[in-house]
Amino acid sequence: HSIHTPPSRQGFFCRIILYNLLPMVFAASVLWALLGASRHDEKLSVSRIDVGKAETVWSLVLPLEGLAKVLKLPAEPLDFEDEDLPLMAPELGAYLARAVTLENGGRVLPFRMGALKGLREIHLASGRPYIAHVEARLVFDTPQAPGRIKLSAALFATVTEAHKALLDIRWGEKSRRWRRTGPFELELSREDVDPTLAGTVSLFVLWGMEHIFIGADHLAFLLALLLAAAKLGDMVRI
Repeated sequence: HSIHTPPSRQGFFCRIILYNLLPMVFAASVLWALLGASRHDEKLSVSRIDVGKAETVWSLVLPLEGLAKVLKLPAEPLDFEDEDLPLMAPELGAYLARAVTLENGGRVLPFRMGALKGLREIHLASGRPYIAHVEARLVFDTPQAPGRIKLSAALFATVTEAHKALLDIRWGEKSRRWRRTGPFELELSREDVDPTLAGTVSLFVLWGMEHIFIGADHLAFLLALLLAAAKLGDMVRI
């Protein structure tokens, strides 16, 4: 005969709390997604800067919903298609010329912008793919091999002062990531792009935590794991 072991009182109370909390969190997550309060608005951009001897390439991934607040788009964000990208290119190029700069040897360098690329995701409410981000590739010609460069950006500054810019900077074989909030200036040399192990680990931990908490689907998955917890200690470990 199998012996039935009653659940612990601690596990019982954990489940009571979670079963009452889950519907509220789910409803809040859906509302959050429907209102667009996510990483797809003006709150976040991602950049990769490749510093080379003859040219430096600054690739920006910008949220389309955020761009709709600072530019006049040829279509609404949810109706935006690939054929709309060339139509928005002139205005986006003029905006980026005002919003980002790269200095080398005390000189502000001009850039040429390549063809725009639309990055698609699945829309949470409708379930259909749509262009959530636009990737712009800016090429700066460097007449002399950079010893130091200065990056400046004020993306979406007319809309928010809390814009977060995630920067992946590669200089030769070295790479390092920075995070800046609001308008910023970042002056660095090749030696600054050689990170320590402790700095890299701490940065990835912080980015991982932020990545979890800005997505409704991530929070729902975390709550599903918590539902399986039988003890308070299991919840803490999760």
